[in-house]
Amino acid sequence: MASLTTVEQNPVECKTATEKYSDATGEVASNADAETKETKKGFPFHDLAKWQKQYKNKSSRSESLVALIYLLGSMSSFCLLIFFTDFYLIPLFPTTTTMTDYIVFNFYLLNVFVFCMIHFIYHFIKNISLQQHLEHWQKFSYLANINLLISSQITILYYLFYDYVFFFKIFTLLMTFIGLVAYFVILTDKLNSYKRFNKTVFFISVSVICCSLPLLTAIITFDGLENLKDRIKLNAITWELVTLVVASMIYVTRFPESLFRRNEKEEGWNHSEYLFHLLISGTAFYHFFILIQSYILMHSSLNQPELINFKS
Repeated sequence: MASLTTVEQNPVECKTATEKYSDATGEVASNADAETKETKKGFPFHDLAKWQKQYKNKSSRSESLVALIYLLGSMSSFCLLIFFTDFYLIPLFPTTTTMTDYIVFNFYLLNVFVFCMIHFIYHFIKNISLQQHLEHWQKFSYLANINLLISSQITILYYLFYDYVFFFKIFTLLMTFIGLVAYFVILTDKLNSYKRFNKTVFFISVSVICCSLPLLTAIITFDGLENLKDRIKLNAITWELVTLVVASMIYVTRFPESLFRRNEKEEGWNHSEYLFHLLISGTAFYHFFILIQSYILMHSSLNQPELINFKS
């Protein structure tokens, strides 16, 4: 341990030390840069809290923006969960709105809230570099992705097969089984060892399986795509899928910083991490809009749902 006592040196020793200092300008500059790196937001490194000393946090602007996106998303979905169904949904069609409608919307909004909140916590932890918690919350974020995917499929299935209860039950059970298989892959740490491309392929594969089987069944049952337009908003769903594909491409290719070879100091509003999560969270709320439109289509038609009604 260094002593704090002042030691006098003779002129020769001082001159020798000065010459050594002049010859090692590069090394001194390097040490100065190292000391600068230990400064965060104007505070010396030794003045930071112990947990900051331990992990040497390198705050990322893109991670802060992503956390903010999901914080706003969780707040918005929570407000919708509390007020939307009671103050908008039921008064819109008070005589035909069923308890199932009520459950479907609240079920989806609950999953959106959980999705946004878990991703907010994950990216907040990632931003402050708490590495011992990061792996667990990364798993939680993957599970939240699967939850949102399965809940979005089940909710749109209700409006697609509202007068074919058997199909709705069968595909709901199938979606649940697919979700459990995806849970198993995530919890066994296999997904964490995958590269970006492989992770994207995993989530896209789950999405394709969940979408293709009900869609093919609906096309056969209702004699083509044209008849599906009276049940769900096909154009809106198409745009939703296109957005998810674009988001996946951004995630894999790291566009646009891969194109312009941006470095970490240039992270900002056009960073791939920010753009990817902005599209994903936006798609979650866009699906909510699709559910509203499908709900209006169902209750505006002559066919009424066969499930539980508030009047019964």
